[in-house]
Amino acid sequence: MLASAQREISCRLTRTLLIYVREANRGSLGNLLEGLDLSEAYLTDTHNWVSHACLQELFRRAVVLLNDETAIYKMPLAVARHPSRGLLSRAFQLLGSPRHIYAQARRFNRLIKTVGDIHVHEVSDTHALIEDRFHGDLRKTRYDCDYTRGALAMVPTVFGLPPAEVEELECELSAEENLPRPWVDNPVTWAGRCLYHVRWTPGARGPFWQRLMRRRKAYHEALEDLLRSYQSIQLKYDEARSLAADLDASERRYRLLAENVSDIIWTLRLDTMAFSYLSPSVQKVLGFTPEEVIALGLDRLIPTPFRERVYQRLTHELGREGQPGVPPDRCITMEVQLLRKDGSYGWSEVTASFMRDEQGRPTAVVGVNRDISDRKQAEEEARTLASQLERARRMEAVGNLAAGVAHDLNNMLGSIVGYPEMLLLDLPADSPLRPPLEIMRQSGRKAAAIVQDLLTIARLETGSRCVIDLNQVIADYQASPEQKKILEFHPGVTFDAHPFEAPLTMQGSAVHLSKLLMNLSANAAEAMPAGGRMVLRARRVLLEAPLHGHECVPPGEYV
Repeated sequence: MLASAQREISCRLTRTLLIYVREANRGSLGNLLEGLDLSEAYLTDTHNWVSHACLQELFRRAVVLLNDETAIYKMPLAVARHPSRGLLSRAFQLLGSPRHIYAQARRFNRLIKTVGDIHVHEVSDTHALIEDRFHGDLRKTRYDCDYTRGALAMVPTVFGLPPAEVEELECELSAEENLPRPWVDNPVTWAGRCLYHVRWTPGARGPFWQRLMRRRKAYHEALEDLLRSYQSIQLKYDEARSLAADLDASERRYRLLAENVSDIIWTLRLDTMAFSYLSPSVQKVLGFTPEEVIALGLDRLIPTPFRERVYQRLTHELGREGQPGVPPDRCITMEVQLLRKDGSYGWSEVTASFMRDEQGRPTAVVGVNRDISDRKQAEEEARTLASQLERARRMEAVGNLAAGVAHDLNNMLGSIVGYPEMLLLDLPADSPLRPPLEIMRQSGRKAAAIVQDLLTIARLETGSRCVIDLNQVIADYQASPEQKKILEFHPGVTFDAHPFEAPLTMQGSAVHLSKLLMNLSANAAEAMPAGGRMVLRARRVLLEAPLHGHECVPPGEYV
């Protein structure tokens, strides 16, 4: 389909063509307008314009439809005698003679076409020398030459005179483009212009009163034409004003939507990968103004891992262009992180599609960003809760198992701890059996503490708490077999304990604190493979502010 509605050729010419074809084809236009994007009503309205290519197609179809190679030449000659010649013919009549019409040919030409100019080199009462030249890259065709020849020959017929004789002296076309040539003249071809010598026979002027009546009638008809043209212009002005009002209302609705929606609306040019538009909502979401984001650019707005994914997805979609089954109006959806003005990053869900030119080629990307940071945070919290629930279920199962094992162990440990205590009651203080029995009793108690630890881990409970002295815990640990074994494994390491000068009473579990000291000592000794000195000190501490570490320790007195 032709791109027809360009301001190159006035529809005065297409109107002339349609009138002639209808008369020459027994009242029918045949298939003259088939497949064109302009209607008959548009082509007969002298206020409209078409492209030069559209006019050439109509010329070609008219020649084929009428089977007449000289049809384009005959068109202006026939229509000049038509009763509804229009404003241009009225103007011809008002000028009074062919000479004045030819002298004003340049002005009349500007009303008909914008692709070429007319130059009048010479004019008299019987002949004129007129040049027709196209400008720019557009070249004339044989149909242009035929129509110009017919229009020049037509001028005397407006006054009831025979058509003028037109001789083409120079032609812009080549010799091959002029064939077949029905005219007897033989112009110089490839001349860069078309130069015509026009001759006509002047008619008798007639009585003054007849000339006056003809002029008066022409004036009245011209005024009627001007009135109709004014009414048509007024109608088009009203239509344009209505369209402008609709556009203004649409723009206001669009601005209201773009400025108040919480999502970010944007367009991105593919040739520069730069934003060409950002809705004001970007400042609510990211803290940047639209101008700041445009200056920031895509590379700084999106962190590197997500930016690479965006480019890969965009390259993939551009590679799918034109493939079978790939719709041009498809949408792309993905999640990315965007930089905020405070330096943090927020999550955003992007939905985008291509903007295309008249040929359907993608030139830009238009998209909408929806902030999903809250949703992402909720999803993370849900995953954490699910993990905690799963861990609780596992620990519950382990706790049930540990409770059963602890019950059996406690039954056995009761004998292991109880019998040594009963024997120690009957033995004298200097008995050689007392030290082994004491060790057995201590081992039994430690085994009981291990069972308690198992329950503590399985059920996420703390051990039993009571008022203890940290100095005594340190002293008991220093004399424990565990500490002696650590020093035996690390002979180059010495251990010095420095209890506080006053009792360090606290509420806690002596068993757990002893194990804590054992683990610290073992780690410290292993950290000194070449030997060294390990020192353990205790003191009171007053926390005036919370202490943040594995857990938050509130202010207060501690040891």
